[in-house]
Amino acid sequence: IVRAVVALALFLSLFGAAVGAQDQDEGRVELTADLVMVPVSVRHDTGGVVRDLKAAEVRIEEDGGAQEIAFFNFDTAPLDVVLLVDASGSVSTSLEAIRQAALSFAKQLGSEDAVSIVAFSDRPVLLLDWTVDRKALETTIRAIEPAGATAIYGSLVAAVYERFERRPAGRRRAVVLLTDGQDTISTVTSRTAARAANRHDVTVYVVSVNRILRETFEQMANNSGIPVARRFEYRSGANELLRSEERLEGLAAETGGRVLSLKRIGDLKGAYAQIAEEIRSRYLVGYYPSSDPKPGFHEIRVATTRPGVQLRARQGYYRE
Repeated sequence: IVRAVVALALFLSLFGAAVGAQDQDEGRVELTADLVMVPVSVRHDTGGVVRDLKAAEVRIEEDGGAQEIAFFNFDTAPLDVVLLVDASGSVSTSLEAIRQAALSFAKQLGSEDAVSIVAFSDRPVLLLDWTVDRKALETTIRAIEPAGATAIYGSLVAAVYERFERRPAGRRRAVVLLTDGQDTISTVTSRTAARAANRHDVTVYVVSVNRILRETFEQMANNSGIPVARRFEYRSGANELLRSEERLEGLAAETGGRVLSLKRIGDLKGAYAQIAEEIRSRYLVGYYPSSDPKPGFHEIRVATTRPGVQLRARQGYYRE
């Protein structure tokens, strides 16, 4: 929610021209405290981001009621992104590919974009505070070592609160989570993690190697040369991985992000590239709620009339 009145010159330097009311005499765009801003990403069904979406092609609702768009433009603000890297023992064989993909992602960011790195296994560990120093970033990524169990959702909640609580307003916020998707010890749920992200206007993108592990488990479960009891364990493991992937899908969708599920480890670099492109190509859609919203969670639905595209936006926001 925008919390200030922004002078037109500053506003244009950050966002470009706005859809909304202007005071021509004073040359100002009035953005009051009630303006709700929603980051929106749009991709073609066949792949690639949509760069020419128009405000007239967008529909937005809050709590089931249609809203009038007051602001629409590309989101060009600098980015704060947390690289949340699964460093549990289960990803040890993929670690070098993970390092290379994270390095590739960092190289695609702008000079003003800040990165923080948090690794997690049974608990999150801050490896690098906010920085625009790409050399420090590279050194930190190369030093990641795997060990321990996996606490995905607890680590995500901690990262959101500790990393974004005191960050400046007016910057885009994202977490890029890389994991096999199987949380073994967290005491919080994926819904709790999604709520924490939405409270801090953080979009969560997930790069998941879950599918690779699941297919391996299914192959073992169907191997008649393995004892029945062991095959049952592999089948149970595959089913749990599937449920884990569904929870990750829900988490990403609620925050306006998405899950990129890899078919092979070699796809990591391409997945990070897609996320970097999507973050750089998001739109900002703003509206003033048509009714006086009460404190608490408010559901948002954003859709487009343009065919052949997929639109993603966070599914709600919290008003204190």
